Amino acid sequence: IRARNGILMLDTCAAGQLPVDQISAIGNETGRLLLGASTSVQAALDSYDDRNGVFAYALREGLQGRAAMDGDGRVSALALGEWVLRRVPQ
Repeated sequence: IRARNGILMLDTCAAGQLPVDQISAIGNETGRLLLGASTSVQAALDSYDDRNGVFAYALREGLQGRAAMDGDGRVSALALGEWVLRRVPQ
């Protein structure tokens, strides 16, 4: 991928089962971020709001302004990841 930055979102059960060496290759100082809905042994909860699973619901909230915004009113990938990390367990 020629883009400098990218986000890979895995909204699936056992999302954390992606081998560690592959995860590090995706995110190791490359401008890439991996967000997963679950660990390698967890289910990703579906149908939270009759439309989205818990992970997608938290992503939407973050992108709609619940995650921290910068001075220009944009949500960074890091802020989005932090929001999802806090919100999904709730």
